[in-house]
Amino acid sequence: MQSNKTAILGVLFLILAACDATRTDAPTIRNEFTEHEFSAKVSNVRLQSRLIESGKSDDDIVTVKLPTILYPEPIVIEDVRKTDSVNLPKEVKFLVDYTKVNLEGSPEEIAAYWAPGIREEKMITIRKYFEKNRKIMAKRPGLTILAIVRHGDDSISVLQQLSSKIVLGVTIIEKDGRLYLTDIPSDLELAIIEASFVD
Repeated sequence: MQSNKTAILGVLFLILAACDATRTDAPTIRNEFTEHEFSAKVSNVRLQSRLIESGKSDDDIVTVKLPTILYPEPIVIEDVRKTDSVNLPKEVKFLVDYTKVNLEGSPEEIAAYWAPGIREEKMITIRKYFEKNRKIMAKRPGLTILAIVRHGDDSISVLQQLSSKIVLGVTIIEKDGRLYLTDIPSDLELAIIEASFVD
């Protein structure tokens, strides 16, 4: 009887050991898009003038519906230099890497994250504000991700919360199997999505 009990305990120990060996401290973040509607008051949209020109008033509500991964509990990364980004969605991992290179890399390494068509233009700005930008980011080396929104087959915006009143959408494109940052400040859809988080 004692030998049977010992055998059973031995099997249980092996099962628990196997489970422990495959366990990871960082849970896998879900990466499934579903349709989501974003609403914002016209007066809160950074491209308000374009909406006014189209006949909207300040108090009108505008909406955008796009495939989205919405995080009810934001992905909070306190310091990108100390995080394990293995289980993060690839777009978030890309932003983690980009933030790291802003903290530790050269202007050339930073510029390499931007799409080839605008890289030379961005390099001018990066060089001009390199030291100032690094000092600012050193004070806030983390990321808070609220959502990922798909605009098309190869364009995605990652929504970051910079403060209680500021949400910034960073747009990423995929080209030839690689991710790049792109700059679309005139994107009205993105402006409405940003405003929907701070109404």
